Amino acid sequence: MYTPNDFGVLALYVSTVTILSAIAIGKYEQAILIPKNEQDSFHLTIGASAISILFSILILILILIFHDLLVKLLKNEHLTNWLYLFFCF
Repeated sequence: MYTPNDFGVLALYVSTVTILSAIAIGKYEQAILIPKNEQDSFHLTIGASAISILFSILILILILIFHDLLVKLLKNEHLTNWLYLFFCF
């Protein structure tokens, strides 16, 4: 049903999104559990969400500007349509 090339595109997409999401979140998901005060946890959640949204917008802008260059750097023409989903991680 799926070709080895399709699995290669999936592997490239998943590995790239995993790296970008680790950078965007910055391990804040672990920091939310540390404060004893619920209000501090709430503020950490809002801050982590804001950072993640801003990082996603930055990734989208970079993809829109450097789309062709990114496709050449990733050396996979089949990833062209999937590139716009990187900002949705």
